[in-house]
Amino acid sequence: MRFLTIFLFFLFTTSLYSEAGGWGIGAEANYSGYLKLDNYSHGAGVGFVTTYSLTDFWGVTGSLNYNKHFSGSKYDIVNGYFGFLYNLDVLRLVPIFEGGISFTGLKNNELNDNIFIVNGYFGFALSYLINWNYSIATFIRYEHTLTEYEDAFDAYFTIGLRFFYIFGD
Repeated sequence: MRFLTIFLFFLFTTSLYSEAGGWGIGAEANYSGYLKLDNYSHGAGVGFVTTYSLTDFWGVTGSLNYNKHFSGSKYDIVNGYFGFLYNLDVLRLVPIFEGGISFTGLKNNELNDNIFIVNGYFGFALSYLINWNYSIATFIRYEHTLTEYEDAFDAYFTIGLRFFYIFGD
């Protein structure tokens, strides 16, 4: 039970603050939903995220998430995010803006159909720096398909928590 408690703590936390040349890695847990005018699907997921700080303010980020949707159409969803982030360093509380390209692999379990989608995304995180090596945060991402897909959703959102380990150069 102790291991499960520690594991859940690491999953339910988010984003990073780092000096130039610093790396960050983290785990995230989320609630997600696909949006379309006549349909809605939502579920829960877990993921992995990494960042590299180019300067004290600008950085690059990449993450991979898996989500299972149980409502509406039953989906297994894998999302990959690649983009830039901007940190506004305000003492221990750090607002973070990010945006870029995301890729979605969606499997519709009811129709036994697989779809690959390219999206544009933007997000916001509010990170609390525990110390110079750890931060916890909450985040929200919104993505929209760059091409219309009749059988897929037009937009997707994710709300979640991350735990980050930060290490320097």
